[in-house]
Amino acid sequence: MPTYEFQARDRNGQVEAGVLVAEDVNSLRNLLRARDLYLTSNAVVADHAISKGTTSVAANRRIKLNDLVVMSRQLATLFRSGIPVVECLDAAAEQSETVKLQVILKEVRADIIDGQSLSEAFGKHSKVFGTTYAALVHAGEHGGTLEETLDLAAELIDRQAELKAKVVSAVTYPILVVVAALGVVLFMVAFIVPVFKKVYTQFGAELPGPTKLLVSMSDILVQYWYWCILAIVGLIFAFRWFHGPPQGRRLVDRILLKIPLLGPVLRKISIAQFTDTFAGMTRGGVPIVSGLQSAADTAGNVIINDAIMDAAERLKVGSPLAMSLQESGQFQPMATRMIAAGEKSGSLDEMLDELNRFYRRDIDHSVDRMARMIEPILTVVVGGLVLFILLALYMPVFSLGQVIKK
Repeated sequence: MPTYEFQARDRNGQVEAGVLVAEDVNSLRNLLRARDLYLTSNAVVADHAISKGTTSVAANRRIKLNDLVVMSRQLATLFRSGIPVVECLDAAAEQSETVKLQVILKEVRADIIDGQSLSEAFGKHSKVFGTTYAALVHAGEHGGTLEETLDLAAELIDRQAELKAKVVSAVTYPILVVVAALGVVLFMVAFIVPVFKKVYTQFGAELPGPTKLLVSMSDILVQYWYWCILAIVGLIFAFRWFHGPPQGRRLVDRILLKIPLLGPVLRKISIAQFTDTFAGMTRGGVPIVSGLQSAADTAGNVIINDAIMDAAERLKVGSPLAMSLQESGQFQPMATRMIAAGEKSGSLDEMLDELNRFYRRDIDHSVDRMARMIEPILTVVVGGLVLFILLALYMPVFSLGQVIKK
């Protein structure tokens, strides 16, 4: 159903604006009449709609973590100034450069006008904000510290964006090298090998095994290139289909954690994201079990998520958190020891912050070391592929002299 941005008047002539989801304009009128409001104007608003003063590029922008950081800090500042919630959301929506976020904030505003709490309204958009955001807002509402929890949410999102940027920058170079190498190999197989094949055919020479293999690969690529493209696309869709259900994603995440070099780094990143979020939620006043359940989603790995959720269930029946995490086998001993110390001393959030700082330093070192180790490995692999192609191409050349004499 479409989303309508509307303006209406009540019996006293007061203007009220908002956003509602309705089947059509008549349904929108009926919804407003039930609230003693009379529709004066309306416009259809979609997630990718282009509002006045925005371009199609801006309308199709995805909501980035930095957009959420800016929005959270703006809301915290506005709330701190004593401005009503509805007006704060209006101001944040107007200042946002992402149309999709503008629409969501207007929907949140409409839900608040309908009597819902801010955390309930944000909770409807968990795919954008995550469950952690709504949980922090809920704790801030009940504790009277909404401004502080919004600032805290912005800090958590900001650190997540920073960590994500580090990982992306570390893997960008290896990916570019692999793509470039594949491009060179495909070019040689598709355009250079056929030229050599014609020369070999003219002389009628018996080709060595590596050359036959390379020529066969070239024939397949040149004659059936469309099937090759379909096969690649099919593999991508098959992986996405397999990775979608929980069991498939669980298997993929388990394999990722066992990959040399990459697995340990991914484990540290997952634990760092979890400890950072969990520390913020305990500091923000979220109950420990709810904080665990919400922070588990930020781990980014189903195996780590399962271990945390199991620890949350065991915590309900009195089992210590550190012991449950240790028995899962997914957390390093240092992490569980620091969590145990925090439980005993009553300073769990401080220990989690210290653990997170350690992991962030360790991740920086591990990512740099992984990048340094991957570079020579890629060089050897790429060099081996090019060497194989060159040898396969030139091995018959060495025997052409004997063929010509015959």
